[in-house]
Amino acid sequence: MIRDFNHAKNIVGYLEKRYGKIKRHTIRDDIEFVKDICDDHNLQQISMMRNRIQASIHSGRDTSYVNNNPVNFLTVLFTVVCSLMFGFITIGAQLVLAYIGHVVNISGKDITIKDLDKMVDSFNLSSLLQAALIPTLGIFIMIYAGILILNSALKKDSSKIHMYDVLIREAYERKRMETTIEE
Repeated sequence: MIRDFNHAKNIVGYLEKRYGKIKRHTIRDDIEFVKDICDDHNLQQISMMRNRIQASIHSGRDTSYVNNNPVNFLTVLFTVVCSLMFGFITIGAQLVLAYIGHVVNISGKDITIKDLDKMVDSFNLSSLLQAALIPTLGIFIMIYAGILILNSALKKDSSKIHMYDVLIREAYERKRMETTIEE
């Protein structure tokens, strides 16, 4: 593993390989991290790190629409699912009423409430509702899980980059003050 700044392709990766990850750092650890960066790099290198991390942050802002589009899509999907469910329920109820009206017209005799209850109970609309509900809920759950995974991955990387940005800015300020004092 090359730990030389001149061979680094990614600043965050370079800093993590050279100084370790900054997970669960205390202020004391951050101060030591800033001191190590100042001791190991010159002002120009720290400035280059700062610029590259800033570019990475700006690039992240340019692609932040990725966070918003799935939420909008989920809202539209929820509306469509509700419309479909109400549509299927309405269609099923209309079919039952049409069948009952057809049976009543054909028989020509008086039908009691018990007979109507038996007819309504004989219809099984649960298969129709299951055919609509199960695939729709499956797709809904998959999209929601995908959104959660995507957002957690993006937020994790974003917070890490912002933390490195703060530390590199502090190192830059410290190194700049050290070089002005020496001059």
